[in-house]
Amino acid sequence: MKKVQKTIYRMLMAIAVGFFMFSGLKTTALAKSDEVVIDLSQGKRLVYDLTKYRVMIDDQYLRYYDDDAQKAVVMSLLITELNFGTARDPKTLQGYEDMIIDYSTDPKQYVVYTLDDNIYVAAGPDSVGTLEATFTESTLKKMGNYGDSPEYVLSMMDKFFRIVCVNENGEKYFKLKIRFNNPNAAFVKIDANGNRSVLIADKQFSENGYSYTVTGDDEVAFTGITKKSMKTVNIPSTVTHQNITYKVTSVSDKALYGNKKVKSVTIGENVITIGKSAFEKCKKLKKVKVKTTVLTSVGKKAFKKNADGFSVKVPKAQYRAYKRLFKKSGLSSNKIKK
Repeated sequence: MKKVQKTIYRMLMAIAVGFFMFSGLKTTALAKSDEVVIDLSQGKRLVYDLTKYRVMIDDQYLRYYDDDAQKAVVMSLLITELNFGTARDPKTLQGYEDMIIDYSTDPKQYVVYTLDDNIYVAAGPDSVGTLEATFTESTLKKMGNYGDSPEYVLSMMDKFFRIVCVNENGEKYFKLKIRFNNPNAAFVKIDANGNRSVLIADKQFSENGYSYTVTGDDEVAFTGITKKSMKTVNIPSTVTHQNITYKVTSVSDKALYGNKKVKSVTIGENVITIGKSAFEKCKKLKKVKVKTTVLTSVGKKAFKKNADGFSVKVPKAQYRAYKRLFKKSGLSSNKIKK
């Protein structure tokens, strides 16, 4: 752990020298937001090439750092300048990790630093959710290890990302978001005063009379309805719950099996799969409109024993492909319209 800490310190010292030496360099980028997002989900990692960027500083090319290098610097600044996070013994993980920094223990949110010819920054394998933190000049002064820490950190964020803004109190500030595995599973928020709040995302929920189950980072399955009197069902392309927007990508097995009220169903634009017996024995179901153009699977008996005159209307461009899908599920071809 000491080896990687020393290397990170040397890296930042080199950057500091290069940064202040060439602080007159101008960038043409405009601030698009007040937040930098570091995405470490799904096995993503940051790579900082020690040899490459030392040379680039000497050559006055600080502004040409690639995105990975810039964000690796930011992650390192959190440790060296701000004491943001807690160092932990790397022996608690299998492998050759050189340093681990904890941000949250419940839910688990930590970053692993590994050193060879490069510095690698990755999320811990069981880290989940998203960390959101706001830093102002006041909080930076409280957190900083050195007198010039606030100025240094703000200058770096402005130089690299052009995200430093001014709040209603006239203070400079920026926001940081770190996405770990399954980013929507939980949200840890640290406000400008250092107050911490945690939101654990629901795995199952209902919105506007429809029920859903979370199936992926940004995806849910439609699982049924909560109002038994409902006659028209419009499965949406997206649904928002707890300020998280999910794509509705599937209809679960037996979602409306045996329903006695529903007469029409619209399948949303993001649905990829329709489960087995999803609409089987919906005795009054007569019309189904398929909006999605990305459907790849229709389960057995998805539409079986429905109302007389039952039909499924599909997009014209997908008629041939969808006809095969629905026939394979057991639906007669004369019930498939375009």
